[in-house]
Amino acid sequence: MLDRGLRHVFETVKNSVERAGKVSHRRKIGLAIEAHLVALLETSDFTSANIRIYGQLPEQLKKPHRPLRRAYAEYWDQLFIDARRAGEIRADMEVVPLRMFVIGALNWTIEWFRLENRDAVLELARRTETLIFEGVNKP
Repeated sequence: MLDRGLRHVFETVKNSVERAGKVSHRRKIGLAIEAHLVALLETSDFTSANIRIYGQLPEQLKKPHRPLRRAYAEYWDQLFIDARRAGEIRADMEVVPLRMFVIGALNWTIEWFRLENRDAVLELARRTETLIFEGVNKP
């Protein structure tokens, strides 16, 4: 169950970013956010179960899933590294805390977001991307 849920999210995110082709790094990250949320909120009970129970599992049950979790984290890290190299993210931004913040925020939506329709998920993804890239300052 744990493996199936995470694989679904990872494949959905990778496919979305790859289908985009040559777009800005910000757009790739935006697509990754959108795909993660869609996979999490619309299509996979296995994914939300993974998020809810992983931290409560004994070590021997977590261990087989670490390589996949690490690969997904590294995929996001590379998205952020590429964006930083291209000047789309501040040079002083540390990638690992940024990834942990973004994935943590996305995963937490299973506790508070009420899915009404796909447009609501897409709007949440757009607002999340704006918050990450533009912050809360007034323009």
